[in-house]
Amino acid sequence: MLGDTFEIFLRPKGGEAYFEFHIAPNNLRLQMRFPNAEAAARVARSQSLNEVIVEGEGFLSKTWVKPEIHRWFALAQIPRRLIDPNDGLSASQWAFSFCRYDYTRGQKAPVISSTSAHTRPNFHRQDEWGILQFE
Repeated sequence: MLGDTFEIFLRPKGGEAYFEFHIAPNNLRLQMRFPNAEAAARVARSQSLNEVIVEGEGFLSKTWVKPEIHRWFALAQIPRRLIDPNDGLSASQWAFSFCRYDYTRGQKAPVISSTSAHTRPNFHRQDEWGILQFE
C-alpha cells in the first residue's frame, strides 16, 4: 500500500511450497516461502508475514526508474539454490505468475495486473498460474 510492487510467484509443479518475491521501484525487496496454500490464508488472516519471511541472502534485483515516461523496470536474479535445495534436479516444470500492484497516490484502489488469467484479484490462486519448462 506504499506504492508500486512487482511480484514473482514460483512453485515446482506438483509441489505444495511456493515462493513470492517482491521488488519495488526503489529496489526494496521482500522474499517469502509459503509451505502450502493454507499458510497464505493464515498470513492473510493474521496480517503477519513472520511465518513466511525468508531472512538473509536471497535473490538479487536491480531497478531503473524512468519518470519522464512514467515507467520503471526491474531485473530479478533468483538463485536456483534458494528455491530448489536439490539444485534444480527435482523439477523441470514450475508454476509461475508475474504480478503487479500499483498503489498510485491519490487513487482509491490499486491497479493490479498479472501474467495469469486470474478470475478474481488474488495472486495466490495457483491453479491459474502458468507453467515454465526448464530444459
